[in-house]
Parts: sequence; C-alpha cells; structure tokens
Amino acid sequence: MQDAENRVIFSRALQEARKGLSVSLHVMDIDSIVMQYLYDKRGNVIGRRILGAFEIKYKARHTVRGSELLVNGKQFENLLWFSRATGIPVYYIVNVGNEDFYIFNVRRVNPTFDWRGEGDTYDYYAILSKDELIQAKKDELSSILRLLLFGGDAK
Repeated sequence: MQDAENRVIFSRALQEARKGLSVSLHVMDIDSIVMQYLYDKRGNVIGRRILGAFEIKYKARHTVRGSELLVNGKQFENLLWFSRATGIPVYYIVNVGNEDFYIFNVRRVNPTFDWRGEGDTYDYYAILSKDELIQAKKDELSSILRLLLFGGDAK
C-alpha cells in the first residue's frame, strides 16, 4: 500500500515538474537491482558491482496464450535500451499463477511487437515465444537466480 502511495506522489510531482516544458517522459519501474560488495583480504569494502536488474511481474493467465507470453511492449523496449546502454543485464520474472514462472533476459530473447487484446486489455505488447524462456516453479527460483547471477562459478 505504501509503495503504491509513493508511486502516486512521485508521478504527480513528475507531472508538475514538466508543466510548461515540451518533453515526453516514460518512467521505468525496475523492481530490484542486485549488487555485490567486493572485499579485500582484511574484509574492507573495496568496490561494488551490479549483477543484474529485475522487473518482477504478476501476469494474469490471459497473457499466456498457447506458445506465447505477452508483456508490455513499451516497457520491454525501454528496459532493452537501458540494458544495452548500461551493460547491466535486465531480467523479467513473470509469475503467471499456480506457482508458475517465466524468466528471461531482455537481451537474449527475440520478441515481436503488436497491438493485442480487447477493451481494457488492448495494449502494445512484446510477444515472446515460451520456447525462449526459462519456465520454473517457485521452489526452483533460487537455483535459477544463482545461475543467472553467478553462473557456474558460485561457491
């Protein structure tokens, strides 16, 4: 609840800040950025590195259609741009209910883009083939995150 209230306050302040300016804004909502602290032999912090950024979504079952998963197209395009511009891998974790998840790196999939849906669901979507995505159950997420963030070198 507090998170939603903070987003409303931020959105209103951002709208107020751009009044009278000819600017177009789009706000990305990366949910989590995972950082690793780097230590010297004495245990002092000598640096940090970003391992990845995560967009965590709950999607209704209607966004999984046959062999496809639909996510917001503009958000996907912006997260892909961000990942390419910064070199930070951006991962989607999409919960589609019943403890079923789809996970993917925005730079490693090849979506098509189209307007789909009816009524309230009509929107611009990135359409992903489920064959390109990692499918997992809730209890598999930690091992998948370990592989994505640390590869086979994790101790």
